Amino acid sequence: MIVLKAPQQKLLEALQSVAGIVERRHTLPILANVLMRKTGDDIEFTTSDLEIQVRTTATLGGDGGNLATTVGARKSRFTLQTLPADDFPLVNEAVDFGPAFAVPQKVLKGLVNQVHFAMAVHDIRYYLNGILFVAEGKTLTLVATDGHRLALAQSQLETEVPKQEVILPRKTVLELQQGVRVNIEPGVLRIASSNAEQEEAKEELEIDYGGDTIEVGFNVTYLMDALGNIGTDMVKLELQDGNSSALLTVPEQPGFKYVVMPMRI
Repeated sequence: MIVLKAPQQKLLEALQSVAGIVERRHTLPILANVLMRKTGDDIEFTTSDLEIQVRTTATLGGDGGNLATTVGARKSRFTLQTLPADDFPLVNEAVDFGPAFAVPQKVLKGLVNQVHFAMAVHDIRYYLNGILFVAEGKTLTLVATDGHRLALAQSQLETEVPKQEVILPRKTVLELQQGVRVNIEPGVLRIASSNAEQEEAKEELEIDYGGDTIEVGFNVTYLMDALGNIGTDMVKLELQDGNSSALLTVPEQPGFKYVVMPMRI
């Protein structure tokens, strides 16, 4: 049995990178789990919903052997139920992905936001239920249409690439819309979010804070899960910067702690 020792933040970072597509209720119960595989000092985390597969690797160390099903931290100890790893349905991956190119995260998110509203919904022409990506030369083009309207957005690439085309499924696109942007300034907390229908919501709260301005993104589900179950009106949010994990505590309940990783928005 392996004894795996890792900083809490590093382990959470890997798990929350792949947890976004995990559904608790699924026709295949094993898809509500994370597949973990160990290679040397690396642990590979994989999740899937049969349409999307997400994988990340973290170097966490260990002493060899199989992964343990018991998690311990100081005086805390948790025993987890597991399923056979061989039963996890993996998506077949291409051996050769062809030429690669890099796009700044903000640029890609901006292009998606400009066209995603024109995607079809449950159309029998399945290729309309997504966004067409076309990379050719130094131009990246995104196109979405439902047969009645069409939206197109373009951006320039830093390097020239041969023509490549791929359709990103609607469900994958909507995963990019799950975040809320939190802006923290002295005395004020601002929250903003939008959805695939271009609806937008903004909220401003008065808070007890006097530090530097921080802007950070969170998966809204993770925040609502905690806030909806703590049973109190007052919470404390601790952040080092916009890239670090957030610690949520309750002044009235010193034994409660909730850690959530940020996401890029």
